[in-house]
Amino acid sequence: MSDTPDTIIVTTLADVVDPNDGLTSLREAILAPDDGFRGKTIVLGEGTYTLSRSGTESPETRDFDIYANVTIVGNGAGRTTINGNGIDRIFEIFPSASLALSNLTLTGGNAMYDRGGAIYNKGEISLTDVTLDNNRAAFGGAIYNDQFGVAAISDTKFLDNQTHGLDGGRGRVGSMGESVLEYTGYNLGYFMASSGLPGGNGGDGGDGSDASGGAIYNALNASITIVNSVLSGNGATGGRGGDGGDGGQGGPEKLVGPVPTFIANELKSGNGGNGGNG
Repeated sequence: MSDTPDTIIVTTLADVVDPNDGLTSLREAILAPDDGFRGKTIVLGEGTYTLSRSGTESPETRDFDIYANVTIVGNGAGRTTINGNGIDRIFEIFPSASLALSNLTLTGGNAMYDRGGAIYNKGEISLTDVTLDNNRAAFGGAIYNDQFGVAAISDTKFLDNQTHGLDGGRGRVGSMGESVLEYTGYNLGYFMASSGLPGGNGGDGGDGSDASGGAIYNALNASITIVNSVLSGNGATGGRGGDGGDGGQGGPEKLVGPVPTFIANELKSGNGGNGGNG
């Protein structure tokens, strides 16, 4: 098959943007302009297309940004794979755009502090004969279908996708204890003697956040249809509670002037505060 105005054949597995290498990558095919009416179809061969362009978020780095109507066709879910490589999610579909995927696998997507491990949809998506396997996010391990998003899914497998809530923050450190004046007087000169008070208790660690949608998170007012598909081994795990803060340092004893020895021996520094609960 050769390229037509509406069809682009991807000719390299590499995630490159180089107009002078004589090759067409998946990213270049997505970035290529279309006529604005019919959209474009991108054809993938056998092999694994691995995301590798990390760095600051842009259309030329990290995930594949979909702003138009795009169809991507693989050579079978067991033969064509797009691997997020843990860099980011794989696809983000913006409002008024659409993405249709068929005959391929999406794996290795990672949005652990965000939404949609493989796909974050704010437009329209269609999946047919697709496998989504081992993708990760805080919400929607494989797919996050955002408010007013539309998703149509058929003959698709969701396998071992996971969501994990964010861990709670560490508790605050307790305040340092103060010193309290206990003695004043004259002993070859005016003196003051103070003992320390206990330090403040550390704050409790913050709660971990919930996780939702091990395979799919369908937001309020989003539309989703799933037909003849398999969901297996997907899971959602809440975040770990944060560590308690350290107790504050006890207040110091303070001696000013010629303090008598028997008074100095009675003074004590304050105890450290208790640590917070995790």
